[in-house]
Amino acid sequence: MRRIPHLRGHKPIIWRLLTTLPVAGEPDEFAAAQEIVRLYRLRWRIEQVFRAMKSDGLRLEETQVQDAATLFNLAAIALIAAVRTIQLVDARDGSLRPATDVADPDLIAAAEAIGPTLERKTARQKNPHPVRSLA
Repeated sequence: MRRIPHLRGHKPIIWRLLTTLPVAGEPDEFAAAQEIVRLYRLRWRIEQVFRAMKSDGLRLEETQVQDAATLFNLAAIALIAAVRTIQLVDARDGSLRPATDVADPDLIAAAEAIGPTLERKTARQKNPHPVRSLA
Protein backbone atom coordinates (compact mmCIF):
# COMPACT_ATOMS: atom_id res chain seq x y z
CA MET A 1 0.00 0.00 0.00
CA ARG A 2 1.38 3.39 -0.97
CA ARG A 3 1.31 6.09 1.70
CA ILE A 4 0.73 9.71 0.84
CA PRO A 5 2.79 12.16 2.88
CA HIS A 6 0.65 14.50 4.94
CA LEU A 7 1.22 17.96 6.29
CA ARG A 8 3.10 18.16 9.57
CA GLY A 9 0.86 18.68 12.53
CA HIS A 10 -2.23 17.37 10.72
CA LYS A 11 -3.67 13.94 11.22
CA PRO A 12 -4.27 12.12 7.90
CA ILE A 13 -7.83 11.31 6.88
CA ILE A 14 -8.60 7.66 6.27
CA TRP A 15 -11.33 7.05 3.70
CA ARG A 16 -13.14 3.80 3.16
CA LEU A 17 -15.27 3.75 0.04
CA LEU A 18 -17.25 0.63 -0.77
CA THR A 19 -17.13 -0.28 -4.43
CA THR A 20 -17.58 -3.19 -6.76
CA LEU A 21 -14.67 -1.97 -8.89
CA PRO A 22 -11.36 -3.81 -8.46
CA VAL A 23 -8.57 -2.12 -6.51
CA ALA A 24 -6.73 -4.77 -4.52
CA GLY A 25 -4.45 -6.86 -6.68
CA GLU A 26 -4.35 -4.27 -9.46
CA PRO A 27 -0.86 -3.54 -10.86
CA ASP A 28 -1.10 0.04 -9.57
CA GLU A 29 -3.42 -0.05 -6.56
CA PHE A 30 -2.88 3.64 -5.85
CA ALA A 31 -3.97 4.66 -9.37
CA ALA A 32 -7.00 2.36 -9.09
CA ALA A 33 -7.92 3.94 -5.75
CA GLN A 34 -7.53 7.43 -7.24
CA GLU A 35 -9.93 6.45 -10.03
CA ILE A 36 -12.48 5.26 -7.46
CA VAL A 37 -12.24 8.63 -5.68
CA ARG A 38 -12.62 10.47 -9.01
CA LEU A 39 -15.77 8.50 -9.79
CA TYR A 40 -17.11 9.13 -6.27
CA ARG A 41 -16.60 12.86 -6.73
CA LEU A 42 -18.53 12.72 -10.02
CA ARG A 43 -21.35 10.88 -8.27
CA TRP A 44 -21.45 13.58 -5.61
CA ARG A 45 -21.74 16.22 -8.34
CA ILE A 46 -24.73 14.35 -9.79
CA GLU A 47 -26.36 14.39 -6.35
CA GLN A 48 -25.83 18.16 -6.18
CA VAL A 49 -27.56 18.60 -9.55
CA PHE A 50 -30.51 16.47 -8.40
CA ARG A 51 -30.78 18.47 -5.17
CA ALA A 52 -30.75 21.75 -7.13
CA MET A 53 -33.50 20.44 -9.41
CA LYS A 54 -35.61 19.09 -6.58
CA SER A 55 -36.04 19.93 -2.90
CA ASP A 56 -33.31 22.54 -2.39
CA GLY A 57 -33.88 24.44 -5.59
CA LEU A 58 -36.41 24.33 -8.37
CA ARG A 59 -38.79 21.84 -6.70
CA LEU A 60 -39.33 19.94 -9.92
CA GLU A 61 -41.01 17.08 -8.02
CA GLU A 62 -43.86 19.43 -7.06
CA THR A 63 -44.87 20.18 -10.63
CA GLN A 64 -48.45 19.49 -11.61
CA VAL A 65 -47.59 18.90 -15.26
CA GLN A 66 -49.24 15.69 -16.53
CA ASP A 67 -48.17 15.59 -20.18
CA ALA A 68 -44.97 13.54 -20.62
CA ALA A 69 -43.50 15.73 -23.37
CA THR A 70 -44.14 18.91 -21.40
CA LEU A 71 -42.67 17.35 -18.26
CA PHE A 72 -39.59 16.28 -20.25
CA ASN A 73 -39.13 19.86 -21.52
CA LEU A 74 -39.57 21.25 -18.02
CA ALA A 75 -36.99 18.78 -16.68
CA ALA A 76 -34.53 19.78 -19.42
CA ILE A 77 -34.93 23.46 -18.54
CA ALA A 78 -34.54 22.64 -14.82
CA LEU A 79 -31.37 20.65 -15.56
CA ILE A 80 -29.82 23.60 -17.38
CA ALA A 81 -30.77 25.96 -14.55
CA ALA A 82 -29.41 23.57 -11.89
CA VAL A 83 -26.09 23.11 -13.67
CA ARG A 84 -25.67 26.86 -14.18
CA THR A 85 -26.50 27.50 -10.54
CA ILE A 86 -23.85 25.00 -9.42
CA GLN A 87 -21.31 26.54 -11.81
CA LEU A 88 -21.98 29.97 -10.31
CA VAL A 89 -21.72 28.67 -6.75
CA ASP A 90 -18.42 26.96 -7.61
CA ALA A 91 -17.11 30.20 -9.12
CA ARG A 92 -17.64 32.16 -5.89
CA ASP A 93 -14.23 30.93 -4.76
CA GLY A 94 -12.58 33.12 -7.39
CA SER A 95 -12.62 31.00 -10.53
CA LEU A 96 -10.93 32.61 -13.52
CA ARG A 97 -13.40 30.97 -15.92
CA PRO A 98 -14.96 33.54 -18.23
CA ALA A 99 -18.61 34.42 -17.70
CA THR A 100 -19.24 33.42 -21.32
CA ASP A 101 -18.99 29.78 -20.16
CA VAL A 102 -22.44 30.18 -18.56
CA ALA A 103 -24.06 33.41 -19.75
CA ASP A 104 -24.69 34.99 -23.12
CA PRO A 105 -23.23 38.44 -23.99
CA ASP A 106 -26.51 40.31 -23.32
CA LEU A 107 -26.77 38.88 -19.80
CA ILE A 108 -23.10 39.69 -19.12
CA ALA A 109 -23.65 43.28 -20.30
CA ALA A 110 -26.67 43.59 -17.99
CA ALA A 111 -24.65 42.23 -15.04
CA GLU A 112 -21.87 44.74 -15.77
CA ALA A 113 -24.41 47.57 -15.72
CA ILE A 114 -26.27 46.41 -12.60
CA GLY A 115 -23.29 45.16 -10.57
CA PRO A 116 -21.80 48.53 -9.62
CA THR A 117 -25.19 49.81 -8.45
CA LEU A 118 -25.33 47.00 -5.87
CA GLU A 119 -21.92 47.75 -4.37
CA ARG A 120 -21.39 49.92 -1.33
CA LYS A 121 -18.40 51.79 0.09
CA THR A 122 -16.47 49.20 2.12
CA ALA A 123 -14.21 46.56 0.58
CA ARG A 124 -16.47 43.77 1.89
CA GLN A 125 -19.41 45.31 0.06
CA LYS A 126 -17.64 45.41 -3.30
CA ASN A 127 -17.31 42.62 -5.85
CA PRO A 128 -13.73 41.34 -5.47
CA HIS A 129 -13.80 39.36 -8.73
CA PRO A 130 -12.57 40.44 -12.18
CA VAL A 131 -15.17 41.85 -14.57
CA ARG A 132 -16.45 39.26 -17.07
CA SER A 133 -15.21 36.35 -14.94
CA LEU A 134 -17.71 33.71 -13.92
CA ALA A 135 -16.94 34.54 -10.28
